[in-house]
Amino acid sequence: MRNPARYPSVRACVSLLLGAAVLLSFCSSVLAQGRGGGLGRPPRPEDPGKGGPKDDGRPTGSESGYIMKYETPKEGDDEDIQAYVTLKPPAKGAKPIKVRILRSSPPKIELGDKKEFDPEVIPEILTKGLYCRFSWKITQPPGDKKKAKLLDLTNVAFDNLEVSGKIDEIRPDLLVIRCKPKNDRPWPDAKPDDKKPARSGQTAPKPKPIAFKKLKLKVLEDVTQFRDADNHELDPADFEANQTVDALVVYGRKGGIVLNLKSPTPRDEGEDDSQGGRSDSFRSPPYR
Repeated sequence: MRNPARYPSVRACVSLLLGAAVLLSFCSSVLAQGRGGGLGRPPRPEDPGKGGPKDDGRPTGSESGYIMKYETPKEGDDEDIQAYVTLKPPAKGAKPIKVRILRSSPPKIELGDKKEFDPEVIPEILTKGLYCRFSWKITQPPGDKKKAKLLDLTNVAFDNLEVSGKIDEIRPDLLVIRCKPKNDRPWPDAKPDDKKPARSGQTAPKPKPIAFKKLKLKVLEDVTQFRDADNHELDPADFEANQTVDALVVYGRKGGIVLNLKSPTPRDEGEDDSQGGRSDSFRSPPYR
C-alpha cells in the first residue's frame, strides 16, 4: 500500500474526508440537542388556559347532542361527584351518554366570552334541552372489569346560533324573542328535508322557508352582553318590547341562553328619559 505522506494529492483527499466526518458529527449533535430542548428552541410551555383537567393518560371521548338530564348524586355515591349529566346524540337510535361532574376536577365550560364558572352555577348552565358538545375522560372501575366504564366530564362547548327578530318581553333575568336564524340557517332541531332531489330537466323544489319561533332565553350575569349597532355597551333598560334586534344565543329544545343582544341602531347619548326615553317603570327592579 502506498504511503499517503509521499503523495500530496492523496493526503489532501484524506484531510477533506476527515473534515467532512467531523462536520457531520457536529450537525447531528446539534439536531439531537434541539429536539431535546438543549441548544435548539426550548419546548413550548403548556397553556394553562387550554382544555379542562390536565392530561393524565386516560382514554378520552367526545360527542355532540342536547342535554337530557341533570341529576344530583344519590346517597352513598362518591363524595367527589357533584352531578350526573346525560347527553342525547342526534343520530337516530343513538344511546344517551351519561357523564360525571367531579368536584376535584370540574369541567371547563365555554359560554360566550366566559370560560370559568363556579361549581354552584353549573346546574343553571347545564339545563335540559341545550345543544352542546361534551368531552370526557374514561375511568375503568377497579376490580371487576365487567363493570361499566365511568365517563368524567372535562369540557362543554355550546353551539351558538345567530338570530334576528322582535322582542316580545325583556326582564333582568329573561328575554322572550320571536325570531328565526340568520342567513337562512335551519334550526338545530329541524327535521331533515325528505323531498326527493329533482331529476334531470326538472325544476328543483323550493326549500321550505325558515319558520319563526318564540324563544325564552335566560339572561346570565357576567355572560349576557347588551350592545348597540356601534358595539357600545347598553343596559337591559335600553331595550323594549316590539324592538327589532339581533341576538347570539345558545339554542335549546326548551328555552336557551342569550349571549349577546344587539340593537340595530346606535345609542343616542343625549337621550332624555323624560322626553320619549325609556320609562323608569321598566328600570325596576335593577339589573344585577
